[in-house]
Amino acid sequence: MVSEGYEGLMSFEEFKALKFTQYGCFRYTADSYCPGCGQVCLLDVDSDIRLIGWCDTDSGFMAVFECPRCFSKFRFHISGLEDRWDIDAFYRDFAMMYVNHGCIC
Repeated sequence: MVSEGYEGLMSFEEFKALKFTQYGCFRYTADSYCPGCGQVCLLDVDSDIRLIGWCDTDSGFMAVFECPRCFSKFRFHISGLEDRWDIDAFYRDFAMMYVNHGCIC
């Protein structure tokens, strides 16, 4: 079941449209440092990091970001360990983060 109450932030259809099927082309990082240039890409409201999509990997759902400095794209977990394979929890976390860091392309 998809989280109710998050449709106002992003519809589930919009969420599904941002899925990258080939996640291997995005480097994985365990934290919010850009693997391309080392820029700290903090996930706070004032950050310029761009959330551009998400992917489904062998180790759970991950968000895909773009560095504002070198434009490298990378992925990391935005949900806790217990929610990494829970699409409902990931959709909730992703929708809330997209409000502040979503790419307007």
